[in-house]
Amino acid sequence: MIIIPQILKNSILRRYLSLVLNHIDGTIVRERYFQFRCLECGDSKKNKFKKRGYLLFHKDRWSFKCHNCSISMSAENWLKKHFPIQYKAYIVELLQNQTQIEPEPIKYHSPIKKNLIEEKKKISNEEKEISTFVPIHRGTTDIFKKAIEFCVNRKIPEEVWYDWYVSTKGKYGGRIIIPFYDNDKIIYHYQARTLGKQIPKYLNRVDNAKIDSIYNKYFVDRNSPIIVQEGPINSLFVENSIATCGLSFADDFLVELEKLGELWFLFDYDDPGQDKARKLLKEGKTVFLWKKFAKELALPNRPKWDFNDLCLYTGQSLFNIGVLKPFFTKSNFDSIWI
Repeated sequence: MIIIPQILKNSILRRYLSLVLNHIDGTIVRERYFQFRCLECGDSKKNKFKKRGYLLFHKDRWSFKCHNCSISMSAENWLKKHFPIQYKAYIVELLQNQTQIEPEPIKYHSPIKKNLIEEKKKISNEEKEISTFVPIHRGTTDIFKKAIEFCVNRKIPEEVWYDWYVSTKGKYGGRIIIPFYDNDKIIYHYQARTLGKQIPKYLNRVDNAKIDSIYNKYFVDRNSPIIVQEGPINSLFVENSIATCGLSFADDFLVELEKLGELWFLFDYDDPGQDKARKLLKEGKTVFLWKKFAKELALPNRPKWDFNDLCLYTGQSLFNIGVLKPFFTKSNFDSIWI
C-alpha cells in the first residue's frame, strides 16, 4: 500500500492540472479552482466565451464538474482521460514521494509492487528519450539541416514539419520525430523516421495503446470517407487521411478504428500493402485499386508506389477524395486490380 500525505498529493496534482490547462485558451486560474471550456461536451457552440468546466478543490480533494453536460469525476481520472502522458508523469512523481511507512508490508515479488516498479522504470526511460527531442527549426547542426532538407525534398508542407523534432542521441538518435497532436496541441504519440540507413526505418513510441497510435485522428472529417494509409507522411498528401503506423493490426483494433467513421483503405503499392488490401476486401472493406489507378495515370512500372512518391512524380501537392473515389471498391470482382 502506497502512503502519500494528502497535502503533498494535492500540491503535485494541482501543478499537473495547471500544466495541462495552460494549453487551453482562456482558462481562468485561481488558487482553489480552474474554469475552462469543458473537454467532455465542448461547452457552448453558440458562445465561444462560455466556460462551464471546473476543476475544484473541495473537501480536501480536487474534482472535475461541468455545469453544461453535468459530467463529474475525480481530477485524477480527468487528467488520465484527457492527458495520459502527463498523468503517467504525475503517477511517477507520486511514487517518488511515497513514504517508507506501509501498514501491511508487501514483499518485493508482489505483482502489484513489481508492476508499479516496472511502470515507473518505463516512464523514466521514456522521459530520458524525450529529453533528446529538439524542435527541428531550432537545431543548427548537420542532422537538423539534413532533416529539413528531407522535409523540403519530400514536399512536406512547412507548416507541418515546423512542429516536428529531431532526436540527437539515444534510441531515436539521428531520426526525425513525427509528433501526433490532439485538439489541444498535446502530443499523444510519436513516430521516429530514420534519416540514414538505420534499421528499422521507423520506430514507434512503445507501451502505448494501439488505437492511440493513429496519426491525424483528431482532425479528419468524420462525416466524409476517411482514407486509411500506412504512414503519417503519405497521409499528408491525400485529403481526409489518417495513418495506422504499419499494417500489423488485429481485428479488435479494426473494430475500434471503424468507430471513427466510414473507412477507405489505401495502403502502399507493394506486396505487403496489396496482401493486406486483398484480405480486407474479402472482409467486405473498401480498398484502393492501385493497378487500375496506375493504368489510368500511365505510371511507370515500379516495385513500390505510395502517395508521397506519387506527388513527387506528378507535381501535385494533394489528392482529393473526389479524384480518387472511382478507384475504391468493396467488390471482390475487382480484386484483379489490386
